[in-house]
Amino acid sequence: MATSHSKTRRKSNENTQVPPGGPAGKQTCKRSHRTAPDSDTETANHWVSKHTRTDTQQATYNKQEEVLKKKWHDEAKAVEECQQKKHTTVTEQTNTDVANRIAELEKQLEIAKAHGTKYKWLAHQSKEKTNPEVEAASILRPTGTLQIQLQMGLKDQDEEYTRIRTTIISILMWSGADTMVSWSKQPLILHSKIVQVARHQEPYLTCFAGDWVTEAILIQYLSNHISHEHQKKNPNSNYNHKCANKGCRGRFSVMHVMPPGDGAAAGSSHGDDEGELRPEGGSSAEEKGNDDSSDSAEADGNESSSGSGSGSGSGSDSE
Repeated sequence: MATSHSKTRRKSNENTQVPPGGPAGKQTCKRSHRTAPDSDTETANHWVSKHTRTDTQQATYNKQEEVLKKKWHDEAKAVEECQQKKHTTVTEQTNTDVANRIAELEKQLEIAKAHGTKYKWLAHQSKEKTNPEVEAASILRPTGTLQIQLQMGLKDQDEEYTRIRTTIISILMWSGADTMVSWSKQPLILHSKIVQVARHQEPYLTCFAGDWVTEAILIQYLSNHISHEHQKKNPNSNYNHKCANKGCRGRFSVMHVMPPGDGAAAGSSHGDDEGELRPEGGSSAEEKGNDDSSDSAEADGNESSSGSGSGSGSGSDSE
């Protein structure tokens, strides 16, 4: 009996079991436990009815939309006006800055033109002073004997040559160089210093390659200076003889205006000086006096003594 009852229940369950697709035209929603619409049309109608606005709601929505559009339009217009105003302000400021900068540059240009004119004038004067026809280091040292003034191109410019030569010698003196040492034996550092200072003070010297003019002038000066100092120290030198005879010449020049007797006496007092010039007429008077005295003293006809007297007279003539 129990078995038949279970079979009957099983059959009833099988008869009442919902097919996988559910009843015809319906499905079961597991989450919401609600039935879904039977077709797409029903689904669309359901969503349309759910989201459909009433006339009042639509009017409110349209009004809000217009307000938002107007607000957006006003904001966009305000932003555009602000950008345009900012651009105009920036443009005006830029134009003002550019105008100020142009005015400042024009002032600087005028100042630069004035300075340029001044510098051009100074450069022109400097070129005229340093002989612009000659380029720097373009005149080579000539071969053979040097004629410094002629080969410097200052043949008819004695004052210019004298000034340059004096400047070079003064630089040598101020440098502390030993003037009793020749130029070739001077220190090389001293060479370079003297040459640089000479170039700075006399720009015309830059025209000569190797500074041969400066060296030639210094070689000439030092050679003459050393020779002169040696002659001064030598008592038998021509320099000292000339210095000694210079005073004698002065005394003899006074004898020309002295009386004949005093002149003869003065002449006899200096007659024994070696290499001394005698005054005009003194030698002839002395010769006559010697001849007369020899004739009176040697009246006995001693020809030897008279011959010696005549010989002394001829010797005085030769002097």
